[in-house]
Amino acid sequence: GSFVRWTRGGGYWSYSDDINTPDTPYALADVLNMIDAVRGVTWNLDGTREWMASLFVMSVGSTSGLIGEIAYRDSFGLPHEHLSRHVDRLMAVTDEEVTAAANAYLEPDNMVLIVVGDLDRIEADIRAITQLQDARFVRE
Repeated sequence: GSFVRWTRGGGYWSYSDDINTPDTPYALADVLNMIDAVRGVTWNLDGTREWMASLFVMSVGSTSGLIGEIAYRDSFGLPHEHLSRHVDRLMAVTDEEVTAAANAYLEPDNMVLIVVGDLDRIEADIRAITQLQDARFVRE
């Protein structure tokens, strides 16, 4: 699974997967390579903007969804007109702005990686992954 969680003052992206222990180093390398590949690439995000706009419109289409969006607006101190302007503002975000944000925040030095499994079997292979050469490893 993958999701973004917003908090006051920031947010974080999380990715989780259920991998068999022997396959973990390979799967982890694939994810890190994918992150490297998307950094610096400007994607056409028209479809993504439309999808996100439609999700927002559907979310405020029910009483509980509308209450949730009002609570979100209020908890983040957003202006009263946030709900009525959200779709327009979302559609105004450019592909280049998304690329700049990805490049700024998808930095390996800012990532925390948690591996659960039999580390005695895979730790050497994980440490050999190119993107993790300078990583600090902590076993708990």
